[in-house]
Amino acid sequence: MRINLLARAEIEMDESAFYYDSQSIGLGSNFLSEVEHICGLISRNPKRFPKNFDGFREAPMRRFPFLIIYKIDKNDLYVTSVFHTRRNPSNKPK
Repeated sequence: MRINLLARAEIEMDESAFYYDSQSIGLGSNFLSEVEHICGLISRNPKRFPKNFDGFREAPMRRFPFLIIYKIDKNDLYVTSVFHTRRNPSNKPK
């Protein structure tokens, strides 16, 4: 399935990668590589990760405290957020 990153997710991903690179050179690239890896898992098996109560699916990253939040729509996947799990959970996008 094709993955579409919504603007919010793209901004969150870019800002997070920039932050991690500012902490340690190369860490931002590692973050982006893990996002790409998780998106690949999602693309190959979109129903692998459980739905939350709003009907979105949440794929956890292993090395970084983030969730890739996405929705399945026919033959497309929409990543709505690259959500930092230490943020207030009530701010999770819908």
